[in-house]
Amino acid sequence: MANLLGVVFGAALTLGVVGVFRLTTGHLPLVGGDGFNGWAIVLGLIAVGVPLHELLHAAAFCYVGGVRRSDIIFGFNRRALAPYVHCRQPVSVRTYRIAAALPGVTLGVVPLLVATVFDSGQLFAVGYVLLLAALSDAMLLILSSDLPAGQLVQDHKSKPGFVIVTSRAD
Repeated sequence: MANLLGVVFGAALTLGVVGVFRLTTGHLPLVGGDGFNGWAIVLGLIAVGVPLHELLHAAAFCYVGGVRRSDIIFGFNRRALAPYVHCRQPVSVRTYRIAAALPGVTLGVVPLLVATVFDSGQLFAVGYVLLLAALSDAMLLILSSDLPAGQLVQDHKSKPGFVIVTSRAD
């Protein structure tokens, strides 16, 4: 079910951001381009953006949630071929939402907006890929939408997502 939702959200996201770019600039992104050098830079920015995505999650846990750096674990899921960050301490839903949203907004939405304003297909590609990388974070925002901001949650120990903490002993 989660995979199907990911495909649906990904398709809706693609139609939305490409549509806004087209309406604003009068053409589709990624048409034409600056040749190989420009695309090498795009790939480089995406390569830097992926670990930066995880660092932004960690920074939000630490600076917004007051989590100690020692309670943040960075890893790589070989099965999913994806890096991850895991917070070992419970945090408020407010903190969790900020930590979930920060990478998608800063590395996806902002570059897409700038790309649209300045008509840059290559910056569009960077923002688009990094926004797609944040789709699972968007799912966490949706899953937490009915929870009060002060409710404590904690990253699940072995799966993507969180568990609701009912007491400090949990």
